[in-house]
Amino acid sequence: MHLRLFLVVGLLSLAAPSVGLADLSDKYPGPWQDDYHTQISQTLAANDITGCGQYKYKEEVDGNGYVVYCTRDGSTWRAYVVWTAVGKVMGPLAPDPSLN
Repeated sequence: MHLRLFLVVGLLSLAAPSVGLADLSDKYPGPWQDDYHTQISQTLAANDITGCGQYKYKEEVDGNGYVVYCTRDGSTWRAYVVWTAVGKVMGPLAPDPSLN
């Protein structure tokens, strides 16, 4: 019984970092920008992302990408991670409260 408990606790501690428990505000620390960004707009369009009539973004601390919040109605936001250098987008995702 103790060995089984030890194994479960050990496996959970190994899995925890990969579950995404890190605070995204550490990865995207800057203020929100809401100016037009040509490369973000082009990358979203190239990946057939729609509903981004209005967006705001934060640059990743290492400069490799952006977290982008998009809305079509000004109240419902969707999150994307955008890598302009390679033309890739991940999402839509739920907005993360730590970034507000």
